[in-house]
Amino acid sequence: MLKNNGVELRDIKGSHHQFSNGKLLITLPYHKPMKIFYVKLVLNAIKG
Repeated sequence: MLKNNGVELRDIKGSHHQFSNGKLLITLPYHKPMKIFYVKLVLNAIKG
């Protein structure tokens, strides 16, 4: 979902992954399964 919108992995710090597209920086915890809150957060951020 992130790669399809021009967002790439920028950094990994412990269990958190940072993604960026140049304008947007998203930090997500790396847990499986991903909580729906984080999925909605990313969708809203990508929509702008």
